[in-house]
Amino acid sequence: MRTWTAWAGLACLIGLPGCNKLADKLVEQAEKQAQKQAATPESKQQAEEVDKDGQLADKLSEYISCLNGATRNVFDSKSRYLEWIKDEKVGPTGKERHVYALHEIYQADSCIKDIDEAKAKQPPLADIDAAAQTYRGALEKVTADVKLAHGYYTQEDYKDDKFAKAKQMHPTLMASFDAFKAANDSFETKVVALNEEVGKRQLEKISKDPERALEFKQRSVVNSAKALVKAAEVKTLKELDGASYDATLEAYGKTVTELDDYVTKNPAEASDVSLFSSFVSDSKELLKSAKELSRRKRDNKDFTKEYAAYAYQIDGHPAQVIQKFNELVSESNRLNYDSLYRKKAEAKAKATP
Repeated sequence: MRTWTAWAGLACLIGLPGCNKLADKLVEQAEKQAQKQAATPESKQQAEEVDKDGQLADKLSEYISCLNGATRNVFDSKSRYLEWIKDEKVGPTGKERHVYALHEIYQADSCIKDIDEAKAKQPPLADIDAAAQTYRGALEKVTADVKLAHGYYTQEDYKDDKFAKAKQMHPTLMASFDAFKAANDSFETKVVALNEEVGKRQLEKISKDPERALEFKQRSVVNSAKALVKAAEVKTLKELDGASYDATLEAYGKTVTELDDYVTKNPAEASDVSLFSSFVSDSKELLKSAKELSRRKRDNKDFTKEYAAYAYQIDGHPAQVIQKFNELVSESNRLNYDSLYRKKAEAKAKATP
């Protein structure tokens, strides 16, 4: 049973402590200095908002790490398991031509550590913290069940017991996968909602700072990509709303062009940001894949009728769009603006009498 998992990574919060700590410190230092010079009630309120968002970002970055790591591991493991099983309700029959071992959940330990650290951080987030604990329990259960099955299939023990244990494990495995998905969906929904809320505030703040123009355009690409991947997340070509998708695609393409133009005109800035060229390249790869999906809709070229070892290997398949988006997000989360902002701060200090 060939399957593909609709999974899209989460971008680290815009310009906040989970992503670019030095950049944030430089910006916050400048803001605090300005606030000292004009200690008005309004400036104090702004300082409190910056501190609050900084705490939220630091805490959420731990949860986002889980959703980008352990969650993907679990979904990949399930997909691998169901690749060779004809009917997931029935499970292994012993008559399968190919048998593949499940992938282990290798990021479970680091995720559990992240959850425990996040729980101890301020501010308390009752709903999210509770959902994180439910997620933690479901992750521990599915990790243990997958580990047992992984050993069984890796050692090919089914050749000795005629799939007896395989049949016995199947209901437990599927129940663990289902329980984890339910816990993950609730947890992810809550984290994404708060992540988007804080991210919008920060993007608006960055847009007003000419010193952060490159970062603003880069983050705008990621923001637009989120809308694009949501529109592309369909199981069949018929489900895709062509007009709406094309409008989202056009908006994303515009942000990519604007970033590319800025980099062309300001190459020194981009060269001061580690891995920036890779991000630009990934943004164009996502655009290319997204355009292929649009062409499939236009030409009514069904992606389900094409075969590949993995769905993301098929040009214009929604799974490929999601894969390219995940690569873009990973590259975005690795970007480091430290050197750029350090140079800007030093230049500004030298220019000040």
